[in-house]
Amino acid sequence: MRTADLARKGYHVLRFWNSQVLNDLDEVIRVIKEKIVEKRLV
Repeated sequence: MRTADLARKGYHVLRFWNSQVLNDLDEVIRVIKEKIVEKRLV
């Protein structure tokens, strides 16, 4: 599925480079948590 298709179904897509996940996992997790909190406030 494309990002637009997922968005229409209520999903929010986050994309990270493999290198980000491997080299800066704490930042990746921080961004994911931030987005979860943002979505709860809406």
